[in-house]
Amino acid sequence: MVLALIQARMGSTRLPGKVLLPAAGKPLLLHQLERLSHSSLIDKIIVATGDTPADRELADKIVSWGYQIFNGSEDDVLDRFYQAWKPLQAETVVRITGYCPLIDPQVTDKVIKRLIDAKGALDYVVTDLNWPDGLDSEAFKGAALERAWKEARLPSEREHVTPYIRNHPELFNIAELPCPQDLADQRWTLDEERDYRLIKAVFEGLYASNKLFLMRDILDFLAQHPDVSEHNCGIIRNEGYITSLKKDKLDDV
Repeated sequence: MVLALIQARMGSTRLPGKVLLPAAGKPLLLHQLERLSHSSLIDKIIVATGDTPADRELADKIVSWGYQIFNGSEDDVLDRFYQAWKPLQAETVVRITGYCPLIDPQVTDKVIKRLIDAKGALDYVVTDLNWPDGLDSEAFKGAALERAWKEARLPSEREHVTPYIRNHPELFNIAELPCPQDLADQRWTLDEERDYRLIKAVFEGLYASNKLFLMRDILDFLAQHPDVSEHNCGIIRNEGYITSLKKDKLDDV
């Protein structure tokens, strides 16, 4: 089984409730789930959210859309993933954050296929940093998730699920899926109001005529509307993970 776990929650210091912001008539998280449902390799999708009252309200909405949910630890996201995975024991796990409403299911499938085609020789595959920020996909063995859950101790390794795997290449066989061109300057993730303006513009420009627009369609749209890309230029990539690394240093003091 290939199990996709989408981590999403209502709490956000920079943009509270961002996963439910509207675009083209639907909440962004619903758009993301519908786009991911077009994957040809994913067997099951579960949204793994937190255990706060706001997250439980979010879970009710997700269920009303017809998708499965799991409520777990708000801060220990690695534990949340493990507990969501444990009853199913899926051989392959896909991790995507709920802040990637423009996710391209074909890119995600390429990551999954790379792991499966390795026939056990790889434990973890991730999109490299040349892909647009917001198309990030990770696929890893269920056994790798279990080992990380048992052994990870640092705050950054508990809050972000896969750093323990990436930090220990001596324990796990790791590979990256290279982007065919350098698109590292493209920011399509949802973290700030400026990101929302770009993402909303993309949906409003493409969704009506093409419900499943893909990476190339977005690139063409942005090339035709260069002002849209200016909404969120200059924001640091992976700022949340960088903040977690600072917590690691505090724990060492």
